[in-house]
Amino acid sequence: MKKVLIILLILLAGLPCYANSLKRLQVTDPNTATIQWNFDLIDYDLRHKNRQISSIVSRINTLESSGVFTPNTAAISNVTSITSLPVAWSRIGNVVTVVFRCQIDPVAGGNTLTEMRVAMPIPCTTTPTVCAGSCAAGAYNASGTILAYSSSVVVMDYLATSPNNADWSGSYSYVLN
Repeated sequence: MKKVLIILLILLAGLPCYANSLKRLQVTDPNTATIQWNFDLIDYDLRHKNRQISSIVSRINTLESSGVFTPNTAAISNVTSITSLPVAWSRIGNVVTVVFRCQIDPVAGGNTLTEMRVAMPIPCTTTPTVCAGSCAAGAYNASGTILAYSSSVVVMDYLATSPNNADWSGSYSYVLN
């Protein structure tokens, strides 16, 4: 509802000759972004008057979203098991940010490269060119990086300092394309 009213204010700013004579403003159906308003001489009904405005409202509704999901994971190297935990994500415009926690059991320690694939909450059409993040396991004073692998998967890698299971947490962001 707030988004619809913001759009309406933007539209009214573009109609200065009628803005002073506004008599009635009504959101007739917030689910379909239908807005009606009346001026002294003209009735506007956005469902019929301007489809582009409805399209703009629909696009704005998809620009802000968030959720929780448990991503699919797959070992690439030096991983005995991965336990995926629920991941929080948010989207503002074309930028998706993910905050995660998982448990990783590496095969070997001794600064061995450890890599795994993790599914993105919102896939891109192609591999994102802007995707970066970091992760850390406080118990082992270790850190790693997160980069795009494909249009729907990121790769998390780090140097395992111990072969013991560890809790990892981190975040990454990417730009949808």
